[in-house]
Amino acid sequence: MVNEAKVKRGASDANTLAVIETSKYELNSQDKLHASAKGMIQAGTDLFHAIKNL
Repeated sequence: MVNEAKVKRGASDANTLAVIETSKYELNSQDKLHASAKGMIQAGTDLFHAIKNL
């Protein structure tokens, strides 16, 4: 589930168009903070769909 703080902040900000769940993106095995190439592609795809559905 998306971090509750993100949802709360997004709901109170008129500039927020969508909140995208990112916890399932594949992470870099050496650096668990950043997505792997596959995770970055998924993030880009999700962002594209969020913008497309405006």
